[in-house]
Amino acid sequence: MSYQLKIDPHKQRVGRIVYAIRSELLRAFAEEHDKRGLTQAELARRLGVHRSVVTRLLNGEKTLTARRIASLIAAMDKDLFFQVVDRTDSQKPGANYPAAGTWQPPTATGTSDDFPIKKDLGVTATGVEP
Repeated sequence: MSYQLKIDPHKQRVGRIVYAIRSELLRAFAEEHDKRGLTQAELARRLGVHRSVVTRLLNGEKTLTARRIASLIAAMDKDLFFQVVDRTDSQKPGANYPAAGTWQPPTATGTSDDFPIKKDLGVTATGVEP
Protein backbone atom coordinates (compact mmCIF):
# COMPACT_ATOMS: atom_id res chain seq x y z
CA MET A 1 0.00 0.00 0.00
CA SER A 2 1.36 3.45 -0.82
CA TYR A 3 0.39 6.83 0.46
CA GLN A 4 0.54 10.14 -1.29
CA LEU A 5 1.05 13.23 0.80
CA LYS A 6 -0.77 16.27 -0.56
CA ILE A 7 0.15 19.68 0.79
CA ASP A 8 -1.91 22.74 0.05
CA PRO A 9 0.26 24.98 -2.23
CA HIS A 10 -0.45 28.03 -0.03
CA LYS A 11 0.62 26.21 3.14
CA GLN A 12 3.69 24.90 1.34
CA ARG A 13 4.67 28.43 0.31
CA VAL A 14 4.12 29.76 3.84
CA GLY A 15 6.28 26.96 5.20
CA ARG A 16 9.07 27.83 2.79
CA ILE A 17 8.94 31.50 3.77
CA VAL A 18 9.10 30.65 7.48
CA TYR A 19 11.97 28.26 6.76
CA ALA A 20 13.85 31.00 4.87
CA ILE A 21 13.37 33.45 7.76
CA ARG A 22 14.56 30.93 10.34
CA SER A 23 17.52 29.95 8.13
CA GLU A 24 18.55 33.59 7.79
CA LEU A 25 18.35 34.08 11.57
CA LEU A 26 20.52 30.99 12.08
CA ARG A 27 23.02 32.27 9.50
CA ALA A 28 23.19 35.67 11.22
CA PHE A 29 23.67 34.01 14.64
CA ALA A 30 26.44 31.75 13.27
CA GLU A 31 28.13 34.78 11.74
CA GLU A 32 28.03 36.65 15.07
CA HIS A 33 29.27 33.55 16.87
CA ASP A 34 32.22 33.23 14.49
CA LYS A 35 33.06 36.97 14.41
CA ARG A 36 32.45 37.99 18.01
CA GLY A 37 31.96 34.77 19.97
CA LEU A 38 28.25 35.42 20.58
CA THR A 39 26.69 32.48 22.41
CA GLN A 40 23.07 31.52 22.92
CA ALA A 41 23.54 32.32 26.61
CA GLU A 42 24.74 35.86 25.80
CA LEU A 43 21.94 36.34 23.27
CA ALA A 44 19.46 35.21 25.93
CA ARG A 45 20.96 37.67 28.43
CA ARG A 46 20.54 40.51 25.94
CA LEU A 47 16.91 39.47 25.40
CA GLY A 48 16.22 39.04 29.11
CA VAL A 49 15.14 35.40 28.70
CA HIS A 50 16.47 31.97 29.61
CA ARG A 51 18.91 30.36 27.15
CA SER A 52 16.39 27.58 26.46
CA VAL A 53 14.02 30.18 24.97
CA VAL A 54 16.67 31.21 22.44
CA THR A 55 17.39 27.55 21.68
CA ARG A 56 13.69 26.85 21.03
CA LEU A 57 13.38 29.95 18.81
CA LEU A 58 16.38 29.03 16.70
CA ASN A 59 15.49 25.33 16.49
CA GLY A 60 11.90 25.95 15.40
CA GLU A 61 10.31 24.69 18.59
CA LYS A 62 8.86 28.12 19.39
CA THR A 63 6.79 30.28 17.05
CA LEU A 64 8.64 33.18 15.45
CA THR A 65 6.49 36.28 15.65
CA ALA A 66 7.49 39.57 14.04
CA ARG A 67 8.37 40.91 17.50
CA ARG A 68 10.54 37.90 18.32
CA ILE A 69 12.32 38.17 14.97
CA ALA A 70 12.95 41.88 15.59
CA SER A 71 14.18 41.18 19.12
CA LEU A 72 16.64 38.53 17.93
CA ILE A 73 17.97 40.79 15.18
CA ALA A 74 18.36 43.76 17.54
CA ALA A 75 20.04 41.60 20.19
CA MET A 76 22.58 40.50 17.55
CA ASP A 77 23.16 44.20 16.75
CA LYS A 78 21.98 43.62 13.18
CA ASP A 79 19.58 45.45 10.88
CA LEU A 80 16.77 43.93 8.85
CA PHE A 81 15.98 44.57 5.22
CA PHE A 82 12.49 43.40 4.33
CA GLN A 83 11.08 43.45 0.83
CA VAL A 84 8.05 41.74 -0.71
CA VAL A 85 8.72 40.92 -4.34
CA ASP A 86 6.98 39.09 -7.17
CA ARG A 87 8.26 35.56 -7.57
CA THR A 88 10.28 34.98 -10.71
CA ASP A 89 9.65 31.94 -12.89
CA SER A 90 12.47 30.14 -11.07
CA GLN A 91 10.63 30.67 -7.77
CA LYS A 92 7.26 29.29 -8.87
CA PRO A 93 5.96 26.23 -7.03
CA GLY A 94 8.29 23.26 -7.41
CA ALA A 95 11.39 25.35 -8.09
CA ASN A 96 14.43 25.52 -5.83
CA TYR A 97 14.88 28.65 -3.72
CA PRO A 98 18.17 30.47 -3.20
CA ALA A 99 20.14 29.45 -0.14
CA ALA A 100 19.76 31.60 2.96
CA GLY A 101 22.18 34.49 3.03
CA THR A 102 22.73 34.60 -0.74
CA TRP A 103 20.20 37.32 -1.57
CA GLN A 104 21.50 40.88 -1.40
CA PRO A 105 19.17 43.86 -0.99
CA PRO A 106 19.45 46.80 -3.37
CA THR A 107 21.65 49.64 -2.23
CA ALA A 108 19.75 52.05 0.01
CA THR A 109 20.32 55.77 -0.37
CA GLY A 110 18.95 56.77 3.01
CA THR A 111 18.15 55.12 6.31
CA SER A 112 15.67 55.37 9.11
CA ASP A 113 15.85 53.88 12.56
CA ASP A 114 13.86 50.87 11.39
CA PHE A 115 15.03 49.89 7.91
CA PRO A 116 16.97 50.97 4.84
CA ILE A 117 15.07 53.39 2.62
CA LYS A 118 15.07 53.02 -1.16
CA LYS A 119 15.35 56.36 -2.92
CA ASP A 120 13.60 55.02 -6.03
CA LEU A 121 10.41 54.49 -3.99
CA GLY A 122 10.22 58.24 -3.37
CA VAL A 123 10.76 57.83 0.35
CA THR A 124 13.32 59.55 2.55
CA ALA A 125 14.09 59.20 6.23
CA THR A 126 11.72 62.08 6.90
CA GLY A 127 8.84 61.03 4.68
CA VAL A 128 7.66 61.28 1.09
CA GLU A 129 9.78 63.33 -1.26
CA PRO A 130 8.19 66.42 -2.80
